[in-house]
Amino acid sequence: MHAHPYATLICGIAELKFRPVIGAFDPAVLAIAAGGVPVYPRSVLINSDALARELINTMGTKNCCLMKGHGITVVGSSVEAATLLALRLEKLAQITLDLSLLKKSSDISREDLDFFGGVIKQGLSAVLPENDKWLWLHLVEPRNHIGIPDDFDVGGSNSSISGG
Repeated sequence: MHAHPYATLICGIAELKFRPVIGAFDPAVLAIAAGGVPVYPRSVLINSDALARELINTMGTKNCCLMKGHGITVVGSSVEAATLLALRLEKLAQITLDLSLLKKSSDISREDLDFFGGVIKQGLSAVLPENDKWLWLHLVEPRNHIGIPDDFDVGGSNSSISGG
């Protein structure tokens, strides 16, 4: 999945490093920071096999990559998993950006990093297998309460929005 979230864009341009500054607030975000986020240094459209190979080589074995001056690329076992990863990466970027404006922050302790070792090594779903499902339902459930039909297709061929 590829997106252009604002905070990650600014962090990439400003060359702000993602660091493990939170713990139980969101262990999945901690895992992203502790695992490191590679940065693709070019701000180009990935429109050729050669550029795609460069991006893939930059990502290596990581499931997310910040594309400097461009956006992010994330991979997951499903669209939902990739979406949640993108949202968590943006949360980490927003925290990083906010802390940079305060000009003060510190990483969590080694003891706390060790406490979250399972999450960092295996991912949050290995420790809390239902967490991603709960979060996904939390994100999509409000749609059902405001009357948006299940087959609503924003701007697509099935769109409920008439063009005037």
